[in-house]
Amino acid sequence: MVAGDFAGQAVAPGSGPSRSSRAIEELKLWGGSLAFASAIGWILGIIWWGVLSPDARQAVVDELIIPPGTAAAIERGTGIAFVPGQVSLSPGSRLLVINNDSVQHTIGEYVIPPGATAELSFDEESETFACTIHPSGFLGVNLRERPHFATTLVPAAFIGIPSGLTIGAGIWIGRRLKVEEEETTEAS
Repeated sequence: MVAGDFAGQAVAPGSGPSRSSRAIEELKLWGGSLAFASAIGWILGIIWWGVLSPDARQAVVDELIIPPGTAAAIERGTGIAFVPGQVSLSPGSRLLVINNDSVQHTIGEYVIPPGATAELSFDEESETFACTIHPSGFLGVNLRERPHFATTLVPAAFIGIPSGLTIGAGIWIGRRLKVEEEETTEAS
């Protein structure tokens, strides 16, 4: 009895791999390549999440300096161009407010006398605080949060799938060339 292989050539039963064993080998090849490359992509995603995320950095102290003449500029309705209307901080960071103006200023519940400093902490969520250093009367504090851990799957997909397919194709082509070379050697 004669069975056919993938190339349509006749082979004696038991003399070569069966269709199901070849299919399993192909599945192992492609599945292993995709799994390997996806694991590398996921590791890169975890590194990005752990190192580059704002929450991973140590809490820092950012400075907000209230320049001289701020109160007078606000009375005129002009404000000071280089005093930000919003600050972005990592959770747990502190904002050091330095009042170089000749009058006291208020940010939220903090009153900062002339020439004094106040250290403000923001741990929970982004807020807008009433303040006297802007014509609008508000200072926005934006807390940058660490992205959800599920975002590590994005690099795994975008790196893993194309890389896995490339690795798998390279191995598949290499195996086919090896089989053709062995067949050529056996024929001669």
